Amino acid sequence: MSKDLLMSTLVCGFLGLVFSIIIADSLIEITYFRIFSILFAITFLALSLVFLMYFIELRKTATKFRSNCLLFVTIYIFVAGIFCWFPDQGWWFKASHNLRIFSYILIAIALSFVLVFVAMEIYSSPKFDKLFKRKDGPSMLLPRILKSQIILIIALAIFVGLIVGSIVGVVDIEDSEDAYYDLKFSIVRALFVGLAVGLLAGSLAYTMRSKEKKEISQKYAPLETKKAIASYTTVSQEDELL
Repeated sequence: MSKDLLMSTLVCGFLGLVFSIIIADSLIEITYFRIFSILFAITFLALSLVFLMYFIELRKTATKFRSNCLLFVTIYIFVAGIFCWFPDQGWWFKASHNLRIFSYILIAIALSFVLVFVAMEIYSSPKFDKLFKRKDGPSMLLPRILKSQIILIIALAIFVGLIVGSIVGVVDIEDSEDAYYDLKFSIVRALFVGLAVGLLAGSLAYTMRSKEKKEISQKYAPLETKKAIASYTTVSQEDELL
């Protein structure tokens, strides 16, 4: 196993474990969890097909580290969708209650992967630069902040965490004597977990981006040097002829 493959597995797996704190602890007690599980399953299975097609195209041109991470996105999302489809059935859940928690961990890993890659695609998109760049001068302060990939990923993580916390709080209102407190506590917990995942995902994205730039520079630098030498040689020969 290559170092790139091992590092992508360990880092993203750790991200998933952190994010699973809120998911495994909150969603397991939802009264209508069956409805949510079917929605999660459909979403993850559909995403796995999209990422699989994207992986096939990206594999031709992307660096090895990034394509390996994308392959794990596809695998984790697909497995998470399968586990979500039968949250309370099947021999794996009858055998042990901990396997249900394992399914949430898979979901969390998939969400962490999606979070990182969505942020990286937004950050590396040329349209992102055009959107936050003034025509009459340099970029303003806010666009410079938004262009920071770490800040962008943290914001996405907090947003996802708030959505999860809000859903959990609203669904649990029927079974709670103090619905407002539960909702407030759930959102606060989601905020802190989302912030932690954002920091970790930002570090991962920064590492991936730096490594990708280094691989590209190492791959194309010799070629550019050869082109420059060839161009200089051609110009020199023309000068001699003149």
